[in-house]
Order: sequence, then structure tokens, then C-alpha cells
Amino acid sequence: MIQNNKTRTMKHQFILFQRAGIFYCEDTGTGKQTSLRTRDRDQAQRLLNAKNEALRQPAMNLQIAQVYLHHSDPALASRTWQKVMEHIITTKHGSTQARWRSAIKDKAFDLIRHRRLLESTGEQFLTVLHTGTVATNLYLRRIHHYAVTMHWLPWPVLSKLHWPPLVYQAKRAITLDEHWQLLAVERSPVRRAFYEILWHFGGSQTDMARLTAEDIDWQRQTIAYRRHKSGTMAVQAIGAEVAAVLRTLPQAGYLFPTLADISPSYRGHAFVSPHQTVEVETPIFFADFTPQCDEQAIIGDTTDFGRFLQPAPCHAVTNVCSRDVALKCRRCKKVPLHPCQ
Repeated sequence: MIQNNKTRTMKHQFILFQRAGIFYCEDTGTGKQTSLRTRDRDQAQRLLNAKNEALRQPAMNLQIAQVYLHHSDPALASRTWQKVMEHIITTKHGSTQARWRSAIKDKAFDLIRHRRLLESTGEQFLTVLHTGTVATNLYLRRIHHYAVTMHWLPWPVLSKLHWPPLVYQAKRAITLDEHWQLLAVERSPVRRAFYEILWHFGGSQTDMARLTAEDIDWQRQTIAYRRHKSGTMAVQAIGAEVAAVLRTLPQAGYLFPTLADISPSYRGHAFVSPHQTVEVETPIFFADFTPQCDEQAIIGDTTDFGRFLQPAPCHAVTNVCSRDVALKCRRCKKVPLHPCQ
């Protein structure tokens, strides 16, 4: 019904009127007026009819929307969240792809894994988030964002403000006492040496496990290696204590042959066993735990190497052993102290 003067009727929830050439619709129940943003009478009438029809047959709304969307994307009607996850994996490579393969096995995703995208609701997403962990929250955000940006979802399932915040557990560096406890319960000489190298250099487990005897320059008292994740070079000084550990390791090839080629997940799992016997109050990082200071001075002659020193813990860091990292912080002009000093 089109009227220049607004006329309320019980037959339709929405009525149409025109003001200054623009067509508006008014909700007869609430009195709210909304511009239809058109001057065309026929187009305005179609929009009005769609609004009234949606109220009379709410159960048909999703089916009608699917019919329209199916013509733009034939696979839309059958696409499930499992297919979205599988498509994401094809875009990843190396260790990132391995992490995604492991992440999508989360049991919390079983609640929506085989559900079609258009049938998903915010309540279902919240159930998944409450069932899972912080990793579930993180990866579901990425999966949802991927589906939206690929235009597989005509609208977000959850708006940005309704996603629960990511709350991580407390993380800190390992202390000297905990390091000694780990060495005390570790029976394997190879793993003891591996933990010592991690303690003194503070590198990632993969980088330290793949160190070779050829990486060591005994003349300059440095060790140089290429980081597995970034591909950049790192050079660190060798002190007396770490030198004593290095001399007990093979003098050719990998320093840790039994650890070099195993997967990071298996190597990390093997570390958990002795770690469970050590009493700690909060979670720790044994590798990659040292905060990086961006004001480190480079020591030694790096011209021949064409490399840069890996940053060492700055002077403000506590509970981190850096006795054998002879790098000065430009802020305080001091070498970082050992916790026991």
C-alpha cells in the first residue's frame, strides 16, 4: 500500500510513505521509520513486500536466501566448516601447515565440523568456544574470518564485539634453580647437554638440536647458525662453561644426532616427562624464553661472517642466565649478570 499520507493498517506490519521524494517504511508496531534509499516507486514497493513477507513466513527466510545465494555460488548449499578448514590447510606450508592439521582435530570443532555455513548460529559458536581452550578461540576466529573474506558467509556468525577475549596462561622464563632440578632428574647425557645448550644460548629447540660442529669457530670463540623459522643468521659468543659442554659433543656433524631429525612435537613431549617432576608455580618456556633487547651491541668481527649476533637478554630481565652471552646493553653499558651473582 502506497500512500502520501501515512495510514496505519493492521494488515501489514510495514507501510510505505514518501517524503521529499525519498520512500520510507514505517513499522506500525514501534513507529520506527527507515529510509529505503530509493526514489523509484516499484523498487520501494518490492522492498516493502519483502519486509512484510519475511514477517508472515519467518521459517522460509533462510531457504529463500539460500536460493538466491546458490546462483552466485553453487557450492554454498553444501559447504561445511570442515571444508573451510581443509581449504585453509591447502594454503599453508611446512610447519604452519602441520600446526593447522593438528589444530583442526580439536574435539570442540566437532560441534560445527559438519554443519553448513549458512545454518550456523552465534549460539553454536559460543558453545564451541566454551567447550574448547584458548587455541580453539584463536583458530575459530581465523576460520570464521577466512570464510567471511572468501564471501562464503554473507554475514558474520559472531560480530567482533561478541567474541570472548583471548586469555593466555602466565608465561615466564625458567629459573636457575629449576634448571638445576631438570638436570638432576635427566639421566641421558645427551639430553643433559641439550638442556645446557638451551640454557646458555636461549635459542629455539629446533635451532639448538640442529647445531653442527662446523657452526663453532673455536678461534673466535663464537657459534653461528641459521635460524630455522626466519632463515636469518645468528652469532653468539662462547663462554667457558658452554665451551666445556660443547667439547663433550661430537666434533663433526650434528652436535645432537638423535635429536636433530625428530619432529618438534615429539621432542617437546620428551621434555615434558622430566619437567613434570620439577615443582613450578607457573608455566615456563624452556626454549625461546629469553625476552629480546633491541639495543644490543654487536661484538667481534662480523665482517667475515656477514652475520649478526642473536640478541641476548637485557639487563632488566630477571631469572635468566646469560653468563656466557657476552653482549653489552647500550642502555646500561653493562654485561647482563648471572642470577646467582
